[in-house]
This record gives sequence, C-alpha cells and structure tokens, in this order.
Amino acid sequence: MKIVKLLISLVIALTLVFSTYALKETVTLDRCIDGDTARFFINEESFSVRFLAIDTPELNSDNPYGLVASEFTCRELHNAEIIELEADPNADDKDRYERLLRWIFVDGELLQLKLVERGYAEVAYLFGDYKYTDDLQTAEKQAEARSLGIWKNTPGETLKIIIVGLIIIAILVGSRSTFIRNLFKKAKK
Repeated sequence: MKIVKLLISLVIALTLVFSTYALKETVTLDRCIDGDTARFFINEESFSVRFLAIDTPELNSDNPYGLVASEFTCRELHNAEIIELEADPNADDKDRYERLLRWIFVDGELLQLKLVERGYAEVAYLFGDYKYTDDLQTAEKQAEARSLGIWKNTPGETLKIIIVGLIIIAILVGSRSTFIRNLFKKAKK
C-alpha cells in the first residue's frame, strides 16, 4: 500500500513539473506585426501570435505610441538571443482571429511586462486569472503614476485642460463681479 501511495505521489509530482515546463517553447521570429503581435516559427511553421493580457495603440491611430510600441517590440525581438512563448493554462489557446495567445519571453524577460513598464501598453483582455497579470497591473499603476508613454498628457490634451480651466475661472470671476455689484447696489439703498 505504501508503494502505491508513493507511486501516485511521484506521478502527480512529475505531471506538475512537466506540465509547467511544457508550456514554454523556444521559437524564432518570422516578422513583427505591431506592438502586441508578431509571427514566429514554431517547428518550422509560421504562426501569428497575439501577446496575452496587453494592448498597445494601433499603428494607424493618432496615438504616437503605436509606432513607439511597435518599434520597441521589433527591436526586442530582433535583438533577442532566445525567444520563448508560454501558453497560459487559464487562457484560450487562440483568439477570434485564430492567433495564438501567449506570454512572450525575450532572453528570459517577459516582453509584455517591459512594454507595460514603459507605458507602451496597457493591461487588457483579461478573461481569466492569468499567470502574470498581477505583475502587469502593478507595473501599469506605476507607469500611470509616473505619466509614462500612453499615460502622458499630450500637448493637445494639456492645452485643452488649460483652456477649460481658464473658461471656468472667467465664469467664476464674471459671476462674482456681478454678485459683488448687486451687493453694493443693495447696500446703497
């Protein structure tokens, strides 16, 4: 009976160890698509891969960080000695466009985290309790607090804030002067 329990424990332990390591696979870059999508060769076949749990601005948007994120991602992937993809057991294998959903590791570092830390991506598309989302959410809060990347006010946004502020001040000053004139008129009577 002890041998059976020992064998069962050993099988469970080995299953856990191998299932954890089996999720990562070493790949080579085929080509970059944008800040959160790339194509990789997996067993000599090219696959489109969407980076799990983040979203970068689109390249064709007015947001300049679409280009910044894309250039950063491509530089990281092209300069990498080792690129690994990791499936998340709590995520779907593919998205609605049939792209693989994966964590991307560049020389042992999580690329999604690097993008979020710099303010080039936001945490998004969370449909489960994914493996690295706590780290991403912490990094996002820090990037937002430091006004990095997409969290920075653009000059146009800053100008809008200033104009709205001046309008509010003008309204307050204008209404006060009318209020004060009315008080003086009442005091004279």
